[in-house]
Amino acid sequence: MNTLSRTLLWFIAFVASVLAASVVMIGPQTALKYAVKIAPYAVIYHNRPARAANASTGRLIFYFGDSSVAPPPWARTDTPRIPAVLEDVLADSYPELGPVTVVDWSFAGARLFHYYCLLFEAADYSPDLIIIPINWRNLGPRSWESEERFSFRELGALVPLSECTTSAEKAILRREGISAPKRFFSPLTQPVLCIKGLKTWGRIRLGLESEEDPAARLLEGLRSDETIIDRFGDKQLFEQYTLEVSTSNPHLETLRLLAETATRRRNVLLFYITPIHIDEMRQRKPFDPFIFADSVVRLANTTTFGTSFCLSLVSLLRETDFIDCFEHYTPEGNRTIARALAPEVRKLLVTSQPPPAAAATVSSRDSQPN
Repeated sequence: MNTLSRTLLWFIAFVASVLAASVVMIGPQTALKYAVKIAPYAVIYHNRPARAANASTGRLIFYFGDSSVAPPPWARTDTPRIPAVLEDVLADSYPELGPVTVVDWSFAGARLFHYYCLLFEAADYSPDLIIIPINWRNLGPRSWESEERFSFRELGALVPLSECTTSAEKAILRREGISAPKRFFSPLTQPVLCIKGLKTWGRIRLGLESEEDPAARLLEGLRSDETIIDRFGDKQLFEQYTLEVSTSNPHLETLRLLAETATRRRNVLLFYITPIHIDEMRQRKPFDPFIFADSVVRLANTTTFGTSFCLSLVSLLRETDFIDCFEHYTPEGNRTIARALAPEVRKLLVTSQPPPAAAATVSSRDSQPN
């Protein structure tokens, strides 16, 4: 080994030791907390010890979600997150359940593929229930599923490739570009996140960066003006909120895969279809109430079998419960969603069976023709 090579190795070792010492100094959990500002999905690595402790002292629920669960930067600062409200509602309304911990794994830009990855990570904690929102806006032509800025393919490291044997699983991994060779450096995911968090922590301490909401960068460009929906023409509105979720919709296959994976791993899964601007949609043309109702039922049927269940909340909220033209809600809107989820969550925690009326519960408002 020549002098240059030795010098380079010593330099790399020195830099690595300095970074490691810095991470130890501020604490890995603090580093991961600040990493969320660069990589929102880092929330799943944050504070693992506390989660493990909670898992052993009571019932455990994991709540996945996108920005319909994690409020956007322009939400009121006192907006409660739905998982936290749900935990409080369960404690107040159903004390017989004992301690229930709801772990919030929501982050801006979360996609259906990410939920598939998170299923494997959550399984390590033996959860009693996993909750997944079906964001209606993600089912149409304006879906962010294919946007590169929301790819977060690092989460593919959570998927044990040896367990992915079905054609559907192989297809989704192929589509996302996940393979054994590409995962060679996956063990470095968490250390790299710590380094990114350390960098952000340092920049904030030096005044070079603000304590910005982690979703701000990803959601910049979205208008927070709640009246913007009035400026949407009918065509624009139905591009945001597709009227029909047909049998050929590619996202149905991913939803079905989520339900199959949870059932195979014996995880109880509750999907819920997020509240949307249904009152506004009903006033537009060509809104067809029967096509829409069929779409709601199709989503519910796709995700209801085995240990997977579905609840439709599409018609739960009024226009005043939204803060913008997307699925971002007011504080009362978030509380209403949590209160609507609580009875179904309680049933599944107690019996791990579908609600008495039907496995897929569809609100009567969802299927009204007017």
